[in-house]
Amino acid sequence: MMLAGLIAGCKGEQVVVRDQGSTCGNGTIETDEGCDDGNTVATDGCTSACQVAICGDGITRSDLTPEQDGYEACDDGNDVQTDACTIQCVLAACGDGLVRTDLSEGEAGYEACDDGNRISNDGCSSTCGSESPDADADGDGIADLTDNCPDRANADQADGDGDGTGDDCDPNPDRKDFKLRAGRINAINAVGEGGERRQQGRGLGAASPQGETTRYRLKGGFRATP
Repeated sequence: MMLAGLIAGCKGEQVVVRDQGSTCGNGTIETDEGCDDGNTVATDGCTSACQVAICGDGITRSDLTPEQDGYEACDDGNDVQTDACTIQCVLAACGDGLVRTDLSEGEAGYEACDDGNRISNDGCSSTCGSESPDADADGDGIADLTDNCPDRANADQADGDGDGTGDDCDPNPDRKDFKLRAGRINAINAVGEGGERRQQGRGLGAASPQGETTRYRLKGGFRATP
């Protein structure tokens, strides 16, 4: 009735009546707002458009630490699982079990395979390179299966301490740090005060109490006594 009276009293003048819109950032949840935290920060739990932040919205949250629920390391705004940012908003990495499809061979981060671990000599190398008999991930001319440093080019295969790890990737090139590699061991002999014990299998290890001696017998007759 009041509106009608106002219109009638305007003697033919046009009157425009507009709905009052919502104001994002005023701290009050209004029409079309999923949230309103009273600020215009785009990268917290409530975006600058007053929508609840979710993985996949294209905005990487910066208000959480990796230990907190909802943390995002990335957010590329799509639902592709095999690019640089997964649909869980986690950065893609070799060993996550997802083979990236957004890169070409030769580009940094390219994966020929990804078996969910960072172990070489199991068909997929520790850098997600194919371990076919001729595969050579580091391009040094030495096949990965026999390369003593498969992740770093070292054509000379220098191994000053003779521990089986090339000097170029050995953190202790002057100290023998023997490693037991799955699939390359025929047997392990652990020798202690109680005599000799023989174990068969892949990737087995043996430990001796302090003061005893452990001898590893590796394929090919190579023998090392730490």
